[in-house]
Amino acid sequence: HLWLYRLLVAATLLVLGVSVRWFWKGLLAGVPHKGMYSLAAGAFLLIWFQVMPGTADSLYWYSGIVVYTWPLILFFFLGGGLLQKPKPLLLKVLLVLSVFGIVGFNEMAAVTVLLVVGSWCVWGSSKADVPLKVWLLLALAIGFLLLFLSPGNARRMVFFANNSNLWDALYISLVSLVKLNAIHLQSISLWLLVLLVFPWLHLIRIPAGWSDRKAPGLPRWLVRLVKHPLGVFVAGQVILWGLLFIPAWSMGINPPLRVYNFLSPFWLLWLVGLLVAVRHHSGEKTVKGWPVFQDRSLKVMALLISLSLMVNFVKIPGGEVVFGGNVPRAWHDLALRAAPYNRAMHQREALINEALQQGETTLTVPPLRNPPATIHFLDIFPDGEHWVNRLVGEYYGVERLETREK
Repeated sequence: HLWLYRLLVAATLLVLGVSVRWFWKGLLAGVPHKGMYSLAAGAFLLIWFQVMPGTADSLYWYSGIVVYTWPLILFFFLGGGLLQKPKPLLLKVLLVLSVFGIVGFNEMAAVTVLLVVGSWCVWGSSKADVPLKVWLLLALAIGFLLLFLSPGNARRMVFFANNSNLWDALYISLVSLVKLNAIHLQSISLWLLVLLVFPWLHLIRIPAGWSDRKAPGLPRWLVRLVKHPLGVFVAGQVILWGLLFIPAWSMGINPPLRVYNFLSPFWLLWLVGLLVAVRHHSGEKTVKGWPVFQDRSLKVMALLISLSLMVNFVKIPGGEVVFGGNVPRAWHDLALRAAPYNRAMHQREALINEALQQGETTLTVPPLRNPPATIHFLDIFPDGEHWVNRLVGEYYGVERLETREK
C-alpha cells in the first residue's frame, strides 16, 4: 500500500538521523555541549543529501532503502556503540543485527563492517573487551557465511562474470573513485563548512591509546603513518577504491548511483579524518593564519552555508534548470513540480476509475508531464505489453493499460 511505502521512507530518514547523531555523540564525547551532537549530525546529513548523485536510488526505491540505506544506519549505530561502549548488551544486539545487515547483494556493507570490527579489535586494549570481541568475531563469521551462501550473490556473480575481468574491474573502480571525489569536491557548501569548523576539529577525539603515538599490537612506525595526514589520505582513498572494486568486479559495469550514495558518507568521514589529522599534526601553526568565526561572523557563515544549500542552481537561457545539489532540486520540485504532478496522478486515476465503471478493460491515458526529479519515477509506456504496463494494469484491475499523446 502507498501509505506503508511512504511510512517506510519517513521511518528510514528518522532512524538514519538518530543513528548519525549516536555516531557523532561517540566522536564528540569530550565536547561539553550536548547540542553539538545534533548540530554535527544535522550538518553531516545535509551535506550528504546535497552531494549524493541522486536521491531516488537510495531513498525512494524499496530495494535501495533496504540494501544500501539500512546497512548505513547499522554502521552508524555500530560505530557509535564501539566508540562509546556504554552498554555491552546494546553492542551485542547491534552485532547480531549486523549478521543480517551484511547479507544480500551488498558486499560493500559486509566489507565495511569487517573494517570497523577489525579496527576496533586492534585498538581495544581492555581485558573487559575480550568477551565482546568474541561476540564480534562470531557475528562476522556467521554473517560472511550467510553472505557467501546467498543465492542472489551466486547468481549475480555467474551472470556478470563473463562480462568483466580483473583489469576491467580495476579500471572501472579507479574511474569511479575519481567520480566519487569529483562529486564531493565541487560542493560549495562542503568547503564553506570546512572553512567554518576546521579550527575546532581538535575537539574530535582520536582513538584511545593513540595520543602517545602508541597502539596495542601495532608498531610505532605504522601508528605514525596512520596518524599522519598523508597516511590518512592514502589509506582512505585505497579503502574507497577497494569498496568500489567490489561492485565493479561482481557487476562488470560502472557501479550505479546507489553505490555512490552508499559510499558518500564514508567519503565524508574520510575527509573529516583527514582534516582532524591535519589539525592535530600542525597544532596551532595552521590555526594562527586561519579565520576563526565567532559571534556575528559565525551567524554570517551559517547563513552563507544555508544559502549555498538552498539556491545553488542556474537557469540555462531557453533550457532547463541546472542544480548544484539535491537540496535546491528538492525545493524546486516542491515549489513547481509537486502540485502539477499530484493533479496529473489524480486525473489519471479518475479516468481509470470512470472507465472501469463503464466496463472498459483496455484503457489509454495521457503521459505524466514534468515529474519531480528527486523521486523514483517510472511512467507506463505506449506498449501495453511492457512489464511496467502489465503491473500497473494489474494494480488498477484492467487487462491492458497504455499511454498515448492526446
